[in-house]
Amino acid sequence: MSSAFDSMREAAERLADLGGERATLAARAGRLAERLGLNAFHLALLGEFKRGKSTLTNALVERSLLPTGVIPLTALSTEIHYGSPGAVVVYLDGHSQTVSVDGIADFVTEPKNPGNYLKISRVEVSIDAKLLQPGVVLVDTPGTASVHEHNTEAAIEALKDADGVIVVLSVDSPVSEDEKELLGLLEERGTRTFVVANKVDHLSRSETAEVRLFMETQVKEVLGAQTQMFFLSARRALDVILGGGNPGADAGEFAEFREALESFVREELVEARVDAARRELTRLGNELQDSVMLEAAASELGLETLRERVGAFRSAAAREHQAQIEDQVLLEHAVSELRATLAERLVAHASEALARFAPQLRARAASVAKRQLEDALHEEVERLVSEGFEELRQAEAEQADRAWQELATDFRSRTQERVDLVRRAAADLFEVHLPEVTVPTVAEERERFFYIFVHVEGLGSGLTRLLRLALPGPVYQRRALWRARHQLAEEFDKHAGRARWDLTQRLDQVRLRFEAAMRAEVEQAEETILSAATSAEVLLSSSVAEQESHRSRREALTQLARDLTSTLEQT
Repeated sequence: MSSAFDSMREAAERLADLGGERATLAARAGRLAERLGLNAFHLALLGEFKRGKSTLTNALVERSLLPTGVIPLTALSTEIHYGSPGAVVVYLDGHSQTVSVDGIADFVTEPKNPGNYLKISRVEVSIDAKLLQPGVVLVDTPGTASVHEHNTEAAIEALKDADGVIVVLSVDSPVSEDEKELLGLLEERGTRTFVVANKVDHLSRSETAEVRLFMETQVKEVLGAQTQMFFLSARRALDVILGGGNPGADAGEFAEFREALESFVREELVEARVDAARRELTRLGNELQDSVMLEAAASELGLETLRERVGAFRSAAAREHQAQIEDQVLLEHAVSELRATLAERLVAHASEALARFAPQLRARAASVAKRQLEDALHEEVERLVSEGFEELRQAEAEQADRAWQELATDFRSRTQERVDLVRRAAADLFEVHLPEVTVPTVAEERERFFYIFVHVEGLGSGLTRLLRLALPGPVYQRRALWRARHQLAEEFDKHAGRARWDLTQRLDQVRLRFEAAMRAEVEQAEETILSAATSAEVLLSSSVAEQESHRSRREALTQLARDLTSTLEQT
C-alpha cells in the first residue's frame, strides 16, 4: 500500500503546483498531498457545542490534554498526532510557533482567543498515545450551532479535510435537525462515520433505554439500519483512566466504542486511507481534465465568436435547468401520491386491528386470575401493538422503498439526460469532445422511512384498579376486556397517525436530499464549462506572449491529467 500512497502523493503534489486561476483546485490538492505525505488519516470529532467532544478526545488519548468546560469553549481545531510530546501553533499567514502542550488553552479556547483574534489556522499537538501510532490524527473541532458563528465555520473547514468522522451526540439533547443534516452530508460524501451518544450518566437506566430507541431510530433513518451507535459517558471514562483503571459499565459503552475504533485502525485503516485519497484525486482529476479541454477548444475561437457561443451555451443550460425544475415538480407530485397511498394502507391496517386481534385478548383474559387480569391484558395489548406494527413497518418500508427506488431511478435518468445535454451543448458549441460523466446511482433508503415508537399507557391508576376489583368476577372481566379492546383500537389508530406523519416527513427528507444531489450534478457540469470559457475569454484578450505562455502551461496540464488517470488506474 505504501507505493499507492507515494504515487497518489506525487500526483497530488503536481496538482498543488497549479496555482493561478486554478488556485482552489490546487489548494485542495495541497491538503491531500500533505496528508498522504504524513501517512495520516484525519479522524475528526464533529457535533454541536457542549456535546463533550474534547472530553471524549481526552479519554481516547488517555490523558487530560484538551481544555474542557461548562460553556462553549473550543474556538478552533486541534490536530493530535503521534510523536514526541509538543505543540505547534499554525497561523493563517503560514508562520508557526512552538508552544508547550500545557499552554494550548491560550490559543484554542474562546475565552483566551475570542473570535480567533490571534488569527490562528490550527494547533498541532504531538503525543505518544497508542491509538495514534498507526497514523491516526484526531481532530477536535469547535461545536456547531453555538453562539459563535466562526466556530461552526471552523468545524465545516475541518470536515472538508476529514477522512473519517466521529459524530458526538448527547442523550440530554437528542438529535437536532442540524445534526441530522450533518449525518446526511457524511452519508452523501461516503465518509467513514462512527456515532456516539455521550453523557449517559445523566440518565437513569430506564431513561437511557427510551432515549436509545429514539436516537437510534433518528440516526438509522439517515445512515441506514446497519449503523451502530455507542452510548457512553466520556467524563466517567476519562476519570477512570486518569485514576489508572479501565472504564467499565459506569462509562456505558466506552470500552466497546474504543475497541471498535481500534479494530478499524488495525483492520481497515490503510484501505480507508487509499479509498479516501483515490476519491478526492478522481474528483480533482475530472475537474482538471474538463477545464483544460474546454479552455483549449474555446481559445481556438475568435473573441466575438466565443462570446456568442457562451451566450448560446447559457441559453442551452437554462433550458436544462428549467427542464429539471419541471422534472422535480413531477417527482414531488409522485411522492405526494406515494405518501397518500401508504397512508391509506396504514389507516386500513389500524381499522382492521381490533377484529384481527380480539380473539387473542379474549384468550389471554380467560387464562389469568382476576388480580393479574389488568396487567396481563395491558401486556397483551402492548405485545399486539408492538408485533403488529413491526410486521407493518417491515411490509410498508419494503413497499415504500420499492416505490421510491422506481421514482428516484427515473429522476436520476432524467438528470443524467440533463447533464449529457449540457455537456453535449458545450461540446458542439466549443467543438471539443468531452468524455461522458456518470451521475451517481440512487442511494439505498430501505428501512429508513418510518419506525413506530411503541409505548402503551396503563389501564388505570392503583386506586381505580382497587375499586374495580370490588366488582363481581364476570363483570370485572367483561369491563377489563372492553377497556383492553378499546385501548387496542386507540393504540393502533394513534400509531397509524404517528406513522403517517413520520412517513411524510422522512419521504420528504429523502426526496429533498436526492433532489439537491441531482441539482448539484447539473450545476457542476455548467460551472465547469463556464469557468473554462471565462478563462479562455480572458486569455484571448491578453497579449500574444501571454497567450503563448498560457498555451505551454495548458499542454503541461493536459499531460498531468493523463498522468493522474494512469496513477489512479494503477493504485
